Amino acid sequence: MHDFVFLKDLVIIISVAIVVVVLFHRFRLPSIAGFILSGILVGPDGLGWINDTRQVEALAEIGVALLLFGIGVELSLEKLKKIRKLAAIGGFMQVTITTLAAFSVSLMFGIEGKPALVIGIIVALSSTAIVMKGLEERGEINAPHGRLILGIIVFQDFSVVPAMLLIPMLIGVEFTTSKFLLNFGTSIGIIIVVLFSAILMVPRILEFVARTRQRQLFILSVFVVCLGTAWLVTMSGASLAIGAFLAGLVVAGSKFRHQ
Repeated sequence: MHDFVFLKDLVIIISVAIVVVVLFHRFRLPSIAGFILSGILVGPDGLGWINDTRQVEALAEIGVALLLFGIGVELSLEKLKKIRKLAAIGGFMQVTITTLAAFSVSLMFGIEGKPALVIGIIVALSSTAIVMKGLEERGEINAPHGRLILGIIVFQDFSVVPAMLLIPMLIGVEFTTSKFLLNFGTSIGIIIVVLFSAILMVPRILEFVARTRQRQLFILSVFVVCLGTAWLVTMSGASLAIGAFLAGLVVAGSKFRHQ
């Protein structure tokens, strides 16, 4: 007999999530908060119904990637270009000010300089999935303030790349400036190559698949575009979510957006 422990865990998670989110809906609370509370309740530090979280985390990463891909499809690179300057300035100010504020508070509590800076960097970064899901539920992604927030969130996600390279230096790992610059340049290069390759190749791939008139094949191809692009972007140090979001933007710029 097969041991379907993972299936049992999945049923428990979804069942609890349904109950909690329905209750949250009754009190007009955001569903994303209900999903987070559900995870806390069934996890090892809650009721302990789910002990082995590794498989669940892997599935959750894929779920977040698909969510961000869907949001990316609703937008396009052209829409983001219109707010690129505002988003870059707003994103830079938000990350810098939040990092310095958290850094200062950490120093006040007696934490040393380098660990305090690490805390500041961590506090400055928001959850892309949570923020975008909240905007999606309220129908504000395409609103002016929604696009601005989106731009800042994207800036934060790309800030993860230098942050991941900077943190080893702050915690005492031997890491030279030249090595930092080399790794940072490599990471940015990977993102640029993947993005431009996707822009050139994805429309052609979808065009080829669409000619078969096989809906299932088209859906599978979209999955490959989403997860494949996301996986390639993670090689730069960026998150799976931002990779999937970029894949969605590429698809949004093609004629297959509505399909």
